[in-house]
Amino acid sequence: MINLRYLNISSCKKLTHMPSEMGKLNRLEKLSAFIVDEERGCSIAQLQHLNIGGKLEVLKLGKLKDPRVAREVNLKDKHNIRNLYLYKNRMDDDEAVDDVAVDVLEGLEPPQSISELLMKGGIELPRWLKNITDASFQKLIDISLDGFKGCKHLPPFGQLQHLEKLEIYRMDSIEVIGREFCGSNRDAAFPSLKRIVFGNLPKWKKWLSSSSEEEEDEEDGIIEQQALAFPCLTELEIRYCPELTSLPRLPSLQMLTVEKSMKLLKSAGSLRRERIPQNIEHSW
Repeated sequence: MINLRYLNISSCKKLTHMPSEMGKLNRLEKLSAFIVDEERGCSIAQLQHLNIGGKLEVLKLGKLKDPRVAREVNLKDKHNIRNLYLYKNRMDDDEAVDDVAVDVLEGLEPPQSISELLMKGGIELPRWLKNITDASFQKLIDISLDGFKGCKHLPPFGQLQHLEKLEIYRMDSIEVIGREFCGSNRDAAFPSLKRIVFGNLPKWKKWLSSSSEEEEDEEDGIIEQQALAFPCLTELEIRYCPELTSLPRLPSLQMLTVEKSMKLLKSAGSLRRERIPQNIEHSW
């Protein structure tokens, strides 16, 4: 086993933890998933000794008791990883677990080489994601965030020049998506983004693509900034967002799906006249 280079456990649905000495497989190049269970001697620290690449899923992060161990992995130095999936796998309301989970994600900063990032479960987003810039993640094209119930503001994803797909699910505290989402870059926000999915944002009321849509008739600069946002966005899905009432201008939109979002559905007619192309394909 010491010469093992590729280990795929993606079909092992009943597997509960990894062997306690995984770190000794120092020739391992690809590992489909790593299941954390410190109580059984399977610490995430085992990843520190592995020079793995490609796709990596880290499961059951909620079982990690000491966030310092996450920092010891030095995940950001594993430059061969392209697809990173981080799962808490505990969706309970244990505040102590949530506090640890925040620090765990803080310590699992990805390498700048990743092209896909999926994070599921938790309370708050880590600082390295809140302060994301194109300089730090130039190759990132796909982001999916699910279940960060304490998150009130989305990171400045508009600064990511190559981001093509973005999915946001189950963020109970978000009420407004505003200029912080587009970022401070004076160039086009979301220049490559083609698809966005928003699902289960129960308090989300407003989506503004610039500092204030109410000021758009007063300041030409804001009109210009709005025109530059989402220049390539062709697909938008909004599901279970009952308080959302309107959309920003989306000039390139081709497919709009709205489900269980009654206030937005009621304004569909005016949206097609003012905010989105009239000839788009829609589903509601």
